[in-house]
Amino acid sequence: MESDNNLHLNVLLFSKQDFGRKEESIFFLLKQTAFKDGWCSISIFTQDENEILFLQKINDYLTESKNSLRIFDSCDTNTILSIVESSNSEFFAVCNTDCSLRPDALAMLYYFLLNNSNFDGAYSDFLFARNVAEVFESTESLVATNFPQYIQNFSHSFELFPSLVLVKRDVVLAYISKSIGQEEFNFLNFFDFLSSSHFNVVKLNSILGLKYIPELYLSRESKENLSDSFFKNAIEKRFGKEKISLITKNALYNLPYHFENPNNDIFSLVVIRRKGASDEDYERTLYSISFQDLFDFEIISNKGFLDEFEEVVFRNFAFKIALGKYICFIYAGDEISPDCFRSGLSFFKEREQDKFLYSDYILKNEQRVVTSLDFSFDKLKKFGFIPCYCFFPRRILIENGDFDESFPVGYSLWEYFLRLGKNGIFGVHNSEPCVISKTNDYWKIETQNIRMDSFYKAKIVEKHKDLFTDMQLQWANSVILNQNLFEDSKVPFGIIPNNRLLTKILINKQEEVGKDMKKVLFVMYGWKETGGGTTFPRTLALELAKRGWDVSVFFASLRYDSSMPPYSMEEFVEDGVKLFGLYNRPAAFKDPLNPEREISDKMVENAFRKVLEKVEPDVVYFHNLHGLTLSLPEVAKSYNLPTMFTLHNYYLLDPDLYMINSDLQRWRTVDFFENSELARKFPEKKELFNKRLQYSKKLINEYIDLVLAVSRRQKQIVKEFSGNKDKIIVVHQITPTVDKIWSNPELQKEAQRKISGRIRFGYLGGLYPTKGVHNFVLAAQYFLPSDAEFHVYGFSGTTYFQQLQALDKKKNVRFYGEYSLDELPRIAKEIDCAVIPPIYEDPAPLVLAEASAMRLPIIGSEIGGVPDFVVDGVNGFLFDPDDIDS
Repeated sequence: MESDNNLHLNVLLFSKQDFGRKEESIFFLLKQTAFKDGWCSISIFTQDENEILFLQKINDYLTESKNSLRIFDSCDTNTILSIVESSNSEFFAVCNTDCSLRPDALAMLYYFLLNNSNFDGAYSDFLFARNVAEVFESTESLVATNFPQYIQNFSHSFELFPSLVLVKRDVVLAYISKSIGQEEFNFLNFFDFLSSSHFNVVKLNSILGLKYIPELYLSRESKENLSDSFFKNAIEKRFGKEKISLITKNALYNLPYHFENPNNDIFSLVVIRRKGASDEDYERTLYSISFQDLFDFEIISNKGFLDEFEEVVFRNFAFKIALGKYICFIYAGDEISPDCFRSGLSFFKEREQDKFLYSDYILKNEQRVVTSLDFSFDKLKKFGFIPCYCFFPRRILIENGDFDESFPVGYSLWEYFLRLGKNGIFGVHNSEPCVISKTNDYWKIETQNIRMDSFYKAKIVEKHKDLFTDMQLQWANSVILNQNLFEDSKVPFGIIPNNRLLTKILINKQEEVGKDMKKVLFVMYGWKETGGGTTFPRTLALELAKRGWDVSVFFASLRYDSSMPPYSMEEFVEDGVKLFGLYNRPAAFKDPLNPEREISDKMVENAFRKVLEKVEPDVVYFHNLHGLTLSLPEVAKSYNLPTMFTLHNYYLLDPDLYMINSDLQRWRTVDFFENSELARKFPEKKELFNKRLQYSKKLINEYIDLVLAVSRRQKQIVKEFSGNKDKIIVVHQITPTVDKIWSNPELQKEAQRKISGRIRFGYLGGLYPTKGVHNFVLAAQYFLPSDAEFHVYGFSGTTYFQQLQALDKKKNVRFYGEYSLDELPRIAKEIDCAVIPPIYEDPAPLVLAEASAMRLPIIGSEIGGVPDFVVDGVNGFLFDPDDIDS
């Protein structure tokens, strides 16, 4: 439609200060057909400085005259009068920012008044939004207002009003004449004037848009994700039953421009004018569009020329103001094929709408076809694979949010395609070229230098942590903090490095700078698994690496990977520690029924030899051998290496690790055949079991240079078993977490805690039968709720947890589930005393030192390593684990 002074109206938009969707409401005004066709101007009244900046930014992108969008920070009647007097508009629309308008809302009201001169103004009903994130084009709401037929029928008790009213010029002048010098011009004041005036303002029988209902208007229950019927009840409760009506799905779907409207086949073509493009480029693109054989399309373009950051902002602006059901972005200078839109439309008509289409293109200067890769979400996680010339159902962009404006355009698109992929939205490759491109530079990942390339890639990894490995996240964090741990210059441009590349970089770096470093090889079970026997050596390895040691770890992985053969080994690096994980062994954890394999597993030995020869350690430090094989210290000795062994359990003398049987009967001596249920159940394996025991003793006496027991009781047990007392020393395990807790200034006050009222007992740690948690629950039954509280913190399996709940007949015990080490300071304030009640010879629970650092007295079993940390009557009390009354 051509601009015509006889077809002109002016919108007065009053921004609501307390409304969170103002920007979207403004976008829906800019999408009005009257505005886009150039016969409507908009005046926006706001005192919000951020909103003013936002509007000024929008104005820079509008191709129409800047007078079409004007911004005012004052809405007094004198300002309104000057606007009216300086305008040739026959009609004025008064509007609020609490709605999402259909694109032809202004045109509908305008033509109604133009063809019905006996009316002075018009308004209509709105759909109700079920949540503030909805927009008119994709709403599923079937609930609508039912406003009175005439504006005089509104009463002051009616709390809901139309968000848009179109009136003749004389009506606005009459209001100004009555109100000048008395009050500001705002929507509610104007509406009050209309409802008490003689002007004939009537309701159209139509829907103008979607109205957002502030939360305070709804009952508390309606804040949930409600069905239409429940939402209708909530509205009726607030506004009255007679003021609500329902519209049918058919009526809703027949509305123009609705995403689901089968008659809406409009394509929105966004032509981006980048720096370096000329006016001739733009004209060439428009000329090619004139040959399209599908005429339902609109063109959106920017003024001036954009850099790669400004383009991202413009893309967001463009898809929000577009009318089309589908949208495509091209560049000034591109020439599109005559059937471009039709082929895109055919694709979407034949397929589900949760995909987008991208195509090959012809590079004009070289006269060759640039072939895009077939779509692969895995490729997107590895390198900047950017699908070119994409056709989107515009609903996909609305529902998945803005392109990230903190990136230049190439990286922003990369991040956006990852976001779509996570939501199950993938691209489909069209091998037929649909565009002749002036250059392929627009589709390259561009940035100023390689340092910024690494930075943007790292930000993408950080934003999508669930798509990347721990090592990739470590790399990203290193880049963002400018630590350069992985030597950014060795990561190829546009590539997100995988574990193999990062490991290679780190190993090469350490070989260059660490030739004179002390090298230690840890041998252990697991790396990321829980339990003190894994978490302590892992913490120690990381700390040594931080202090400048060259640390490697050979570990038995619990994970089974069906894509890898048996006894596969994987190498990677974490925080400077070189890791060698052994996967797919016959037994993931323990192997008690195969003592011959426990003594010597040749496949494990061969893998260990490869690690020894590659690492060339100065010392081998064993922490666990279960999951591997007992013969590894002997292998290390064959290379003339010093060896040491920290004992985290009793694996050397008990294949089941803990010197306690499944019926919770504790071993009374170190004699395997006298105490172990394995010996009783499998007498045919007696010779093999005995061979295993003899080899374990030989291991301590011949192949281990130093044995580190974690408590005095453990030393006594191992000494009694092996007959060797000279090699065994006691070294308690204290983790950095203990130091961190001890230095917490808030917990220093807890050392002087005063107990008033009920005493609060707490158990901390894994909930396992051997830890004696059932005894803690049984002890709680001796107390009334008014005398004491009992709190249990820790992860538990389902069966044992149900047993504990059944024992808690008085419901005295509160279970909190798994906790993190960072939560210990908080827990310290929730309890007065820690209870550590193991029923087996627990070597030295890490929680003992942690509880002491939390300034908690400890009540502990007089067994295993507990007495090393609890002095009876000084920092706690000891009790007999076999006597619940104690």
